[in-house]
Amino acid sequence: MGAKRLPVFTHAACFAHDTGPGHVEAPARLGAVVAALRDYVPGLDWMEAPRATRGQLLRVHEPLLLHAVLETDPDDLVHLDPDTVLSPGSPEA
Repeated sequence: MGAKRLPVFTHAACFAHDTGPGHVEAPARLGAVVAALRDYVPGLDWMEAPRATRGQLLRVHEPLLLHAVLETDPDDLVHLDPDTVLSPGSPEA
């Protein structure tokens, strides 16, 4: 029986979720994590994350938040609360 490989899911759309300067959820941070994993953890099984359904998203997010994220079409940064920031790429991410 062979060793199982650890799947790691990510998607290019996550790099377009730009929350602005100083926010911890930054594309550069995601890039650094992905690069470190690729460089230092051999044997990972890199997978492209599938698009979540509305039902799947509702399992982990309140309906009002989900509506705000998916139905807002920001041209720039929109602060939903002090920690939640939308950018033009956020709904797809």
